[in-house]
Amino acid sequence: MSHYVLILAAGGGSRLNSKIPKQFLELNNLPIAMHSMITFYDADPDAKIYIALPERYMKQWPLLCEKYNFRIQHKVYCGGNNRLSSVFKGMQMINKQNTITKKRTIISIHDAARPFISRQFILDLIQTAYDTGIAIPGLPLKNSLRYKKQALGNNTTSVNRNQYIAIQTPQVFHFKDIFNAYKKIDALNNKQLFDDASVYDNLYPSKGINLIPGREKNIKITTELDYLIAQKMYRLFK
Repeated sequence: MSHYVLILAAGGGSRLNSKIPKQFLELNNLPIAMHSMITFYDADPDAKIYIALPERYMKQWPLLCEKYNFRIQHKVYCGGNNRLSSVFKGMQMINKQNTITKKRTIISIHDAARPFISRQFILDLIQTAYDTGIAIPGLPLKNSLRYKKQALGNNTTSVNRNQYIAIQTPQVFHFKDIFNAYKKIDALNNKQLFDDASVYDNLYPSKGINLIPGREKNIKITTELDYLIAQKMYRLFK
């Protein structure tokens, strides 16, 4: 089985109110983006890892690798204007640099801001995707939900949270399936698709997706509070 990994680290992280994008902040003396790369390597040392970076970090990233003695083999590329375009650019690079011949070549797509994935979690996702074509981690919601009927104003209505799932990454697919799905959308301007599973649904609406249980520890660091919690979590779980 061939396995490719896209680590998405091209965002600006504006909601964290930090001059340094969140993926490059330290967590236990190591940039956040490097944590998930290490875990993917532990799960599958033969995986080919690619990381999407902001343009201003393309020259800085090798210096960070040297500073932190980060030796895991990987390739870098400049990310796009949004998440979907960063994913598509990464897959185009993979397709250009490699000969994708096997139907069950797997690609894992992961947000760099989720540093608490585990080796076994990755292996479970890979196996499910290898067998079925797709594996998406998700968790039931804990909070009540209301649907906002208009972009502006307070016109809302209650909805049943049991009908909704909180989706995480990594999201894992047969490479050719998800690559074909991305070819069918305008990754730069599409406003209705927010993650890779929704892109997959857009091309294969009748296939459905295979949900596997997400992990509560698999938080996404988005705000200052998330970053504080992540530092506490690392001391507890690592």
